Amino acid sequence: MKPQWKIAITILCLSAICGAAFWWLAHKRAEEQKLATRVKATRTLAEQGDAQAQYRLGYSYHYGQGVPLNNDEALRWYRKAADQGNAAAEYGVANMYFYGLGVLQDYTEAARWCRKAADQGYAPAQSSIGSYYFYGHGVAKDDSQAVFWYRKAADQGYAWAEYDLGYMYKYGRGVAQDRAEAQRLYRKAADHGNESAQRALGLRTCSLTTWREYGLFIGLIGGLLLSFNIRSKDQTPENQKSPGWNLIGPFVLIVTGMDWFQCSKFGVFPSAAAAIAYKFASMFLGGVIIALLIHMIQPKFVKYLPILAAILFAVLDLRLCAIAHFDLRVLTAFFPRFLPLNASPLGIAITSAFLLWRARNHPEAEEVPATETSAESTDDSGS
Repeated sequence: MKPQWKIAITILCLSAICGAAFWWLAHKRAEEQKLATRVKATRTLAEQGDAQAQYRLGYSYHYGQGVPLNNDEALRWYRKAADQGNAAAEYGVANMYFYGLGVLQDYTEAARWCRKAADQGYAPAQSSIGSYYFYGHGVAKDDSQAVFWYRKAADQGYAWAEYDLGYMYKYGRGVAQDRAEAQRLYRKAADHGNESAQRALGLRTCSLTTWREYGLFIGLIGGLLLSFNIRSKDQTPENQKSPGWNLIGPFVLIVTGMDWFQCSKFGVFPSAAAAIAYKFASMFLGGVIIALLIHMIQPKFVKYLPILAAILFAVLDLRLCAIAHFDLRVLTAFFPRFLPLNASPLGIAITSAFLLWRARNHPEAEEVPATETSAESTDDSGS
């Protein structure tokens, strides 16, 4: 492929990314306008004394949906609805007191309002009052009461309560320890979309944080540039045939895509073994990329990569060895978490072995002979 076409394709891909970003911004702006229109209609009903509308208006101010975020206004409308016995609004007032939003933080007052909503059968409030008893926020710490309220909310299919109740069974808090029941409750919570339960079962590996989003964006741009071979003019044709140049771009794109998938809401695997295998493959390719990067930047350092891989193996497995020394039974629970960590040094070791074998058996592919370069220089000067 000619350099002009490579640059054109790269610009086209970057333009597509920018176009998608502008479309997303326009879509977000349209959604905000729709929310603002909905809030206007809700305000009319709220001012007429409709409790549900008052709660929705307070919620809009609480989370800045359709109106600027305003905790004072959120609390005011929550209170109006709560005074009419609206359970969701009572729970909203409890949260305002619990986090100190628009009012001084007061766990006791938060527990009082949360209990009022829980007594009406509002599942989120029942789950929260269970946590109040678990941590002793505004009430006396009582694991039995925590289990009682978690169970009430879990019986309504509330995912967080199912997860919390599973935790109580797993560690025998306020109830007889029963790991089988804990797994059953974790599975129910995971099926209802609770990410903590999915992680507890090993079905989800990580979450998409802000820093990870930046890393994925950088990986996407870097992978595209490397895939279309945007290189310096000083690169020789022989070096451009190096596996580092030919493979690192696609590998970066593959790993970026794999990381995005496992961090997204779609990254829930059918079993813990599948999640471990997926993460192992992703980290193995990460090790391959590290080795190829070092080969591209400084080929003579490739011979030190097996030593680097061995050091990484030792460092990463040191904690695993310590666990095995103190309690061998715990090893079976921790080993699956450590298995993917060994994938990166394994990828480095295998890739470096291949590069060293290639350099030994095909030296002409790694560098230009000095005599040939000298001859070319002589011909250029003579001409």
